[in-house]
Amino acid sequence: MPSAVQAHARLPGLGRLRSSKATGAVAAQFSQAGGSFVLQVLAARSLGADDFGVFALLLGAIVVATGLMTGFVGDSLVVLDRGDPTIRGALQIWCLAIALLIYPISAVVAVMLGWVAVPAALLFAAAMTIWVVEDTGRRLLMATMRFWSIVAVDLVHVTVAGLVLLVTFVRTGDLDLDDFLLALIVGQSVALVVAWLRAPRKERVRGDWRHPNLMAVARFGVWRGVQQGIRPSTLTAARMLVALVAGSAAVGHLEAARVYTAPALLLVQGFGSFLLSSYAADRQSPLRTSLRKADKAAAALFAASLCMGAMATASVGSLGRLVSGDSYAIEPLTVAGWATFAAAVAVVMPYASLAAVRGRQILVVVLRVLDALVSVAVTTAVLWLTSGETELVPFAVAAGALFGALLQRTLVQRTATR
Repeated sequence: MPSAVQAHARLPGLGRLRSSKATGAVAAQFSQAGGSFVLQVLAARSLGADDFGVFALLLGAIVVATGLMTGFVGDSLVVLDRGDPTIRGALQIWCLAIALLIYPISAVVAVMLGWVAVPAALLFAAAMTIWVVEDTGRRLLMATMRFWSIVAVDLVHVTVAGLVLLVTFVRTGDLDLDDFLLALIVGQSVALVVAWLRAPRKERVRGDWRHPNLMAVARFGVWRGVQQGIRPSTLTAARMLVALVAGSAAVGHLEAARVYTAPALLLVQGFGSFLLSSYAADRQSPLRTSLRKADKAAAALFAASLCMGAMATASVGSLGRLVSGDSYAIEPLTVAGWATFAAAVAVVMPYASLAAVRGRQILVVVLRVLDALVSVAVTTAVLWLTSGETELVPFAVAAGALFGALLQRTLVQRTATR
């Protein structure tokens, strides 16, 4: 009698199916970042340093809220039993409740911090609300292994948003901050509809709203939400410090350098995350063996990130204008700082993943909070010592990430020793 492995080997479509899903998973990992990159480049070229700095602050806040929703609801719907009507109902209620809370809170905060006036704050709040709900739709497609549908959703978002900006530019001859916020709202709304239609029919059934198991979702999701929101919160805090000390134009210069550096480093980090899943999922291996693999992965990712960053820094004089346009220039030192930050984040990835897989999720969150506090503290010190010079801010944020990598590795090493 043939073995199960032999039987599977005789199925000609099985290998192609697995290959397609793996390719789709990688494509889905890059599609959202790619769409966001395109819109940020358009904003950097159209708005000028001052308004682009405000746009970066608003978009950073959206990323923070999305991370919280992704961890709390998105990871919960991937891991918990969605077939249980009480779990499904709880997931739906939490998603709606968080989205409804986000709208007034984000509008009030944007006005109180002086980022925008009331009309733009209302647009910003609507964009954030739609964005976090749409991202939950992406997570549902991820949970059902429909990775190419995620790519389609992301392409719809950037295409529709781009068309809105094009029509506005043709009609008025100019683009302002409100135009970009409106484009985000329309693009994400259409993408949300596509995500809903591409989800399996059984996933679109309403859960038990009378007896939802809200605590089961909260117990799992709260730590995931905090962990997902720490890194973008750190960057948003750094942007706010820069805006407070040097103004929104300085934020615009910093963000233009980060956007310019992103394509070169996204490939390294994306493939690093994908490749590391192979060892992170292998719970049967001795922890010391997995730690050695993590050390090699961290070294390789660090070296690759620095090489890509060095090439980006060397070519900023000729290619930087593609992002910033002719209104301002991107500083090579700032590009080098963001490359260093990306390399530091790449080093953290193996150890944080390994620690979480081996049952140290809460400690991972605690250490992530510590490195975020270090990043904010060093950023504050740099701005104070240099009297508001911002070129070294990315290096300051990277210092906290490198400190976090050391803490995460120490955690894994002590766990292995015990």
